[in-house]
Amino acid sequence: MIHGMLLTQHEKSVVCRIFLSLVDFWMRRARYSPGITKLRTAMVTATIEIYQTVQRELLPTPEKSHYTYNLRDLGKVNKHNVQVFDI
Repeated sequence: MIHGMLLTQHEKSVVCRIFLSLVDFWMRRARYSPGITKLRTAMVTATIEIYQTVQRELLPTPEKSHYTYNLRDLGKVNKHNVQVFDI
């Protein structure tokens, strides 16, 4: 018996809205200055573009089957981007 799983790609606007909400929450919680919070849209957009490029160009191969990326990886990048400003 063969089982399959269909995973759909989320539209960039949906992913952007989700991660902007998360980044906005963490920045407000940490009380970042307006000079830093105004960068959140550019930061999330750039991170999503990098994520999409990695997904498109770093495809898994038999030798490198660990080259799979998902939204959890994107979330980790955004989390660490926000933590950079804590330093």
